[in-house]
Amino acid sequence: MLLPTAYENSNYFTPLTAIKPYPKVKQNDPKRKCRTQKSEILTSTPIKEELRYQKNKKLPKTKLPDEMKRAKKHRSSKLEQTELQYPKPPVHRTDPNEENVPCLVCGDIFGNSKSGETWIECNMCQNWAHQLCADYNSGIYICGKYKLSVLSSLK
Repeated sequence: MLLPTAYENSNYFTPLTAIKPYPKVKQNDPKRKCRTQKSEILTSTPIKEELRYQKNKKLPKTKLPDEMKRAKKHRSSKLEQTELQYPKPPVHRTDPNEENVPCLVCGDIFGNSKSGETWIECNMCQNWAHQLCADYNSGIYICGKYKLSVLSSLK
């Protein structure tokens, strides 16, 4: 005689929703709205100025032409090579705030200079000069004594 199985004897049927319920849709959070410009009369002066300010704020900064970039890279690479080839002179740091430091170019003493005058330091000899006397714009400053030796070594 065959024994009845559990499956045959019972109505063993459970719906799938009892095992795993249907997923519920979440309500979307309201997104932040972008600030919109109000409708205004565009010919009024304060509005024009505000629009100009916003437009200028977005403009990209002007870049140097490619030729100028190449020239600057070329010059700086030559200076870096010469600095690697020649040992630097001994460092004796001076402070331009000391009253008796002379300008490398004109010989004027720092204590006698006008207030607000800019002094720069030579990267090779660590001596100081007026920015106007040295004809310095930006970057590395090398005084005339060392500049001649650097330029002659490049030839």
